[in-house]
Amino acid sequence: MRDSLKILVVDDLPANRLLVSKYLQKQGYQVLEACDGQEAVGLYESEQPDMILLDVMMPGMNGYEAAQQIKARANGRWTPIIFLSALAKGEEQVKGLIAGGDDYLTKPVNLDVLDAKIMSMQRIVEMQQQLAQTTAELQLYHKQAEAEQETAYALMERMINQERLNDEMLQHWVFPASRFSGDIVAASRSSDGRLYVLQADSTGHGLTAALPLMPLSQIFYAMVAKGLPLSELVMEMNRRLKELMPVERFVAAALVVIDPLKKIMQVWNGGCPDMLLLDEQNRVSQRFTSRHVALGITDYNELFVETVVYKDCGKEQLVLYSDGLIEAKNSEGENFGEERVVVALEGASDEGSLIALINAMSLHLGESMAHDDISIVILRCQD
Repeated sequence: MRDSLKILVVDDLPANRLLVSKYLQKQGYQVLEACDGQEAVGLYESEQPDMILLDVMMPGMNGYEAAQQIKARANGRWTPIIFLSALAKGEEQVKGLIAGGDDYLTKPVNLDVLDAKIMSMQRIVEMQQQLAQTTAELQLYHKQAEAEQETAYALMERMINQERLNDEMLQHWVFPASRFSGDIVAASRSSDGRLYVLQADSTGHGLTAALPLMPLSQIFYAMVAKGLPLSELVMEMNRRLKELMPVERFVAAALVVIDPLKKIMQVWNGGCPDMLLLDEQNRVSQRFTSRHVALGITDYNELFVETVVYKDCGKEQLVLYSDGLIEAKNSEGENFGEERVVVALEGASDEGSLIALINAMSLHLGESMAHDDISIVILRCQD
């Protein structure tokens, strides 16, 4: 709107100022007047005009100097300056534009042309104001999103309770593709000394993938504290996920319970890669393949939840990993694959199975980045 545009008219001759000011007021603009460059700079700072019509030849500070002073005080705010001058030579016009002017009209000024120039500049000013508003809104949204993510991250760190993973029978490594991991590893001992381990891989990436893991970890820890059977853990976690999450969200999970006193290991695999049992020579002696769909897809009952029991545990190791490991691609688009997993484990020496696997994956990736979350768990079958 014209009546919202504030224009500063700067000219040392009162007659020139009067002519331009009256015309602009008639057109509906707000008008400020200054008689020299110094006064123009002061009014620019105090009144913040939307546009400046600036004479060149004035006593004291001339128009070029005033334009430079104004631009130096802009602090990122664009205020268009149109020079109105009797100096018609091309070099003077170039000098005005270099000094910070956005247009240059020679006197006597055609007022209709001036009005057209002002309207053109006004459109640019309005677009700039809209852009500034949009930028401010985006910055505010970004700050709010960052604050929300900080809160979510702190909450998830506490709920997943990583300190319980410090068990002498357990080694683990989680490598998130983004700040929030869609993979978790949880572990806890029951009151009778059995070690429960959960490895879970949620669909997607980032915060949306991490959210289903929060109720999952809490159910896990609460039920382990009660020493409940593995099948009940599976059914309760599945039931809660189906209640809470959309149908397209599900969680591949592997659960293990090791009783070191009885030398018994019980496993359940729902949608994860094969768990690999290694003998004393680090050779794969048995695989525990997924026999169930991931959690959150279908209803489970006691007859449906089938666990596998492995007896007479000795010095074996059980290796669990998410599909992010075998799907890690190098620069040529080649997956790391299960074969490399087995080779790395069988070639492990004093460095240990976990370090051997991480090193092999890192060597495969080279300069490439993993595009999915990766988790690895190595379990000793005895204390």
